Amino acid sequence: MDVDGEKGDVEMASESDSDDMSSADEAKENELNQQKSSLLNRIKNDKTDYYAYVELIKVLSELGQLDELRKIREAFSEEYPLSPELWLSWIEDEKKIAATPKEKEHVKNLFERALQDYLSIDVWLEYVQFSIGLIGDGNQMENVRSILERAVSLCGLNAAKGSLLWELYREFEKIVLVSVMESCTSEEETKTKKRQQKQRIAETFRRQLSIPLMEMENTYQELGSWLNEEENSSDVIDMASLEASYKKALEKLSRILSFEESLLCCEPESNLPIYQKYLSFEKNPYEGGNDPFRVRCLYERALVDNPLNESLWDDYIKYLSDVVKIPEDTMHACRRAIRNCPREEEFWCHLMILMEKSNRPRQEITEMLNKALPALMSSESGPRSVWLSYIYYLRRQLSTIPKEESEKRTKGIDEIREVVNMAFQHLNKYYGSGGDPECLLLLWWARFEAETCHDLERFRLIWTDIMNSGFSESSTYWLRYIQMEWQYGDAKHMRKLCSRALSSTTDSPEEIAALWLEYESQLGSLDSFLNCQKLCNEKLKEYSEKKKSRKLDDKKKKLPAKPEKKKPVEDALSKTRERKADDTNVNGATSKSEESKKESPEKSKTTGTFVPHDPSKDHRTIFISNLSFDVEEDKVREVLGSAGKIEEVRFVRNFRGQFKGFGYVVFSTDAEAKAALKLDRTRINERAMFISECNPNKLSRKTGLRFSTNMEKNKLFIKGLPLSADKVALEKLFSPYGILQDIRIVTYRNGHSKGMAYIEFEDETSAAHALLKTDGLEIEGKTISVAISNPPERKNNPSLTASEVSISAIALGGGKGGDKSDFGSRGRGRTQLSFLPRVVATAQSSDANRPEKMDVTDSTSNPSTKKPLSNADFRSMLLNTK
Repeated sequence: MDVDGEKGDVEMASESDSDDMSSADEAKENELNQQKSSLLNRIKNDKTDYYAYVELIKVLSELGQLDELRKIREAFSEEYPLSPELWLSWIEDEKKIAATPKEKEHVKNLFERALQDYLSIDVWLEYVQFSIGLIGDGNQMENVRSILERAVSLCGLNAAKGSLLWELYREFEKIVLVSVMESCTSEEETKTKKRQQKQRIAETFRRQLSIPLMEMENTYQELGSWLNEEENSSDVIDMASLEASYKKALEKLSRILSFEESLLCCEPESNLPIYQKYLSFEKNPYEGGNDPFRVRCLYERALVDNPLNESLWDDYIKYLSDVVKIPEDTMHACRRAIRNCPREEEFWCHLMILMEKSNRPRQEITEMLNKALPALMSSESGPRSVWLSYIYYLRRQLSTIPKEESEKRTKGIDEIREVVNMAFQHLNKYYGSGGDPECLLLLWWARFEAETCHDLERFRLIWTDIMNSGFSESSTYWLRYIQMEWQYGDAKHMRKLCSRALSSTTDSPEEIAALWLEYESQLGSLDSFLNCQKLCNEKLKEYSEKKKSRKLDDKKKKLPAKPEKKKPVEDALSKTRERKADDTNVNGATSKSEESKKESPEKSKTTGTFVPHDPSKDHRTIFISNLSFDVEEDKVREVLGSAGKIEEVRFVRNFRGQFKGFGYVVFSTDAEAKAALKLDRTRINERAMFISECNPNKLSRKTGLRFSTNMEKNKLFIKGLPLSADKVALEKLFSPYGILQDIRIVTYRNGHSKGMAYIEFEDETSAAHALLKTDGLEIEGKTISVAISNPPERKNNPSLTASEVSISAIALGGGKGGDKSDFGSRGRGRTQLSFLPRVVATAQSSDANRPEKMDVTDSTSNPSTKKPLSNADFRSMLLNTK
């Protein structure tokens, strides 16, 4: 055998395989490098591109470029809080290369930073295990014990996963017990330290069994086994006290078990309603006890799953501020909220107030302002809010300076003026008039100049700028100006201002006049009062006349133009001539009506066109209604396009071309039309669109409300709501009592609220709970009434039979019933005159309505058997002869 030849073939084959593998690896590496360059460019163009960071971290991990990976992670952490999974991935990479004490300290710092973002039990478990692994490097056991104490105090109340931390704590103490027994030199020392360590283990059992945790029965059994195994262990724990706290914890667990099971079955992305219900239970002192530690732990659990929910952060911060009342904790939560929701202005403003309350240096608060402004660039109201918060802070700082220190106060006033001017310039530069549409900044500045600085000239100049910003006709702003002039100014400027205001305002001059008269009554002379009265009467009279003329003009505009009346004969002749012209206009000539259609297509479009009914399309046509008058056809196509291909959308319009709020949509197939029926009550422009089958037969068409008229115990009816109450406000009010399925605000046709709403819960218990808690509640000065939804039945007329309904429907239009075909498709109209004499018609109608009498014994009494009268009979009747 040629052994050398075979060896050569094997070596060549292995070399070719390695070449193939290296070329594949090289191609993959090139592809990853291209992705890396692309992602780096995305981040360079937009530092807030969250998903670009996530993808880039994956690419760099595959490439194994640890230094660049560390830089990207640091940059990512500066922009956003990292999820527990991202932190653990980063920590795992650093743990692999941590060999020196400095590198291990770096890993510990990463754990601490991770816990600053989210209090995740998974991160705590990894942190404790990493710290236990460092005990051999000379670390004290007390360091591990302190980390465990922090973990169980912050997350040990987590009913779902808190037991993991307690078990790890107990296992650590058991390891310490073994090491203590091995390290002791004397028997007495061993006995003392062993007893101390057993007490620690017993204490972990006692603390864990006093907390409602899942599977706590297993922990109780473990305690029994441990007491049986260890000698003289019964004297290190008070079993009577433990039993009492254990039973109490079990009872609490039974009450929260439904919440925990719901969270276990629900996806993290959709569990917020369950958390809100759970929090409402825990915060209620009569149900959950309102234990701040339990409530905080539950908030932290909810925030791990819902870190971008602004309302959840807002509720958490308010709870810490109102109940816990530890400024540092509230401030820390506020910073975390800003990192997760940087575009929420309330968090920035609240943080600045907390920093002021904690006596932080002005430089720190100024830095916070400089961070807030770029973060809120996409909002128009946000920058104004943080500017005002900072200005209010400076004003409060100024008020602490004694009046005797005039130089220091003057410097403070100049600084405030400079900041206000900077704020005004900033808002004007980036947002124009939209940055401060109500001129709140200038209004505050004007009051500051008058009240604090006593500079009335500057005060009046600022007010001139306000009026020139588009408020010269607003009585509200004139009244503010007049009141401030009355408070800080003099009589001369006051009278000139009132006269200007009375001449300029167009919405409510009566209020200006009343305020001026009040001023003259209190502070003016008789002459000035009479002069004021005269001017006010003249201006109000002039205003009243202008108002009347405007109303008349508006009425004339609303009325349609009356066509020019023609004499009856001329009108008939003109119509006849037009018909003849149309009849004789043949051989390709265009009639007048056709020319008018071609000349004014816009007119035919705005006034609407008649579309004949095509019964062949009914099976694939749907009827839509309850639409807003300003809705566009494209919006309807967009909403219903998911059901199938739309051939035609027909909006029903009146003779002026105005949309009447309903119409028809034709699909390509009947299956698509049936699919569209499932989109019933889809909201368009804040209104529910009603969808039903197209049924031209009014007699067989389904009628009635589109909502249930029966009692629904899971639905509440609310009335007496303020007109400003929207869905967000109602959801915030009722969501603490249960999971909401639907919120429907009752509105007029124009979309304005009627002050009534329906709130539908998932179950009857939640609805009953909400009813008890909210009925009689006062909202914005209005007391609301809440009741179970039970609309009154719509009564139909029971006296009409189906045939009578049919006859009455056919007889509409002036007809007397009978066959519809006698009078055309719409019944007899008003112009179809009857030439039958009234006496005969009355007799016929009375005979027709009189019931027939059938006499079996006398057939001659039946009028139908009488012979017709002859000419001789008529002659004798006329001459009264027989």
